[in-house]
Amino acid sequence: MPLHVSVQDIQRMHPTGMESTTDLYYAKLGNQLLKSIQRTEAKREFDSNLLEIMAIKTALYFEDVICDSGVWRSFVNKHKALYGKSLPFYPVDEKDYFADEPHKEDIRYLLWEALRDWEQVLVHPKDELLEEIADKFYEVLDAEFEKAPINEGMRQFFEEATFMTDFIRMREVLQWLWMSCYLTEGHHKFDIAEEMIDDICEKLHFEYQDPRAIYAAFSQMVFRYKCGPLALYPSEWLAQIMEAVGNQPYAEILRKIDYRKYEVYLLEGYNSLSIQLRNTQDELFIISMDGYSDMSPETLRKTEGCVASFVRFNGRWEPNGMDSWGNFRKAYEDIKEHQKRYAIGLPPKNYEQLMKDSGGSPLFYFRNGKEVREFINKRVGIPKKMMRPTKLDDEEFIVAYVPSVNESIAFAYGVANCVKDPRNPFYGMRYHDDDAMMLVAETDICDGAMLRYMIQHHMLPDASFCENHEDKESLQLAQDNLDFIARTVRREKY
Repeated sequence: MPLHVSVQDIQRMHPTGMESTTDLYYAKLGNQLLKSIQRTEAKREFDSNLLEIMAIKTALYFEDVICDSGVWRSFVNKHKALYGKSLPFYPVDEKDYFADEPHKEDIRYLLWEALRDWEQVLVHPKDELLEEIADKFYEVLDAEFEKAPINEGMRQFFEEATFMTDFIRMREVLQWLWMSCYLTEGHHKFDIAEEMIDDICEKLHFEYQDPRAIYAAFSQMVFRYKCGPLALYPSEWLAQIMEAVGNQPYAEILRKIDYRKYEVYLLEGYNSLSIQLRNTQDELFIISMDGYSDMSPETLRKTEGCVASFVRFNGRWEPNGMDSWGNFRKAYEDIKEHQKRYAIGLPPKNYEQLMKDSGGSPLFYFRNGKEVREFINKRVGIPKKMMRPTKLDDEEFIVAYVPSVNESIAFAYGVANCVKDPRNPFYGMRYHDDDAMMLVAETDICDGAMLRYMIQHHMLPDASFCENHEDKESLQLAQDNLDFIARTVRREKY
């Protein structure tokens, strides 16, 4: 079947499925891009579905750049704020780089991200096949730059931002950023959606694939999980876009969004204007009756509370997704008792002594699980009788991360030998060339906060795009972009 980009392919990745008079042009452009690589090695090597995705994303990037709707500019601005340069991996002349013009380096990055997301493995940014496609794609865009039509509706959508006057409409834009935006969507959305639907079904007692559970799950995801190459929450991405198009007041509103995931609330009172709810952390929430217009006083008199989620948007708490009302006082009290009995964290004296022993470092290193158990018992202060068999018993070269007195300890197994630290006696022992980069790129090996600490303190000097450490260019390329790699690969686990 021949490769093809349709008008629908363009429209489904627009904000809220927006239709524009320019859609046909950008669909045809996508097909021009595909035609340009017909005789390349990349055409023979890459999956046809991946090539179509690359063409669609590049066409949408071009549309975005031409109308300067703010999506690409938001990425460039944030990347520069974080790292002092416009793009990862590919150097540009910063004085001559303009986010409203197409650049070959932009395309190389987009293709790299598309391939990485498709293969679900870390790809070398200097991959020759990606360079071949980028060269061909850029030739097409460069030839079209002066005559490409401007999608005025796209620009106006973000400049006018009428969706910001309504919580539900604003959330729909966040869902677009999560699910369909060419820059911020990713393959991980499917796994997370599945997990969220299962979680909602359990909490609200819905049958699997109940439409209400799906609606609730997608309402939660956009506030709970990060997306896009910089691992930002969708509301943070939208704030960046608002800022890029000059909508600073709306950017500030978005940055103040506060999200509370599903939990049990106790009903404390109500009147004609609001409902008063208290969560298990003793926070009081005043919810406008506007969100519960179908709740009669009689219904509220018969209920003890609810399982619900809320979002504070533009100064008021909004119900977020489905909720369940009923007799939840016992569940509320059970949770409170559990929180009191199993408080997270360390005894303050133990924590202070640990920090004194480590010179303030939150990292501790162990040869095997036996050493970890002794650490937990004697230095953390947890009695042996409370320690159950865990993965620790079969592991070695373990790193423990003790972030603060009020947080849980995180462990990473089999990685102490690739962490360079004067306090770590295991660095370099039985080391494999790709161990350090696996620590960065494999999301289940290491806690995000632990990894960020290691990167910030330059403790992973062997992380490289190439297993051959004689390849100094690949090593330097990885080291110069290590935090970005962690962000774009790990996303919600960064």
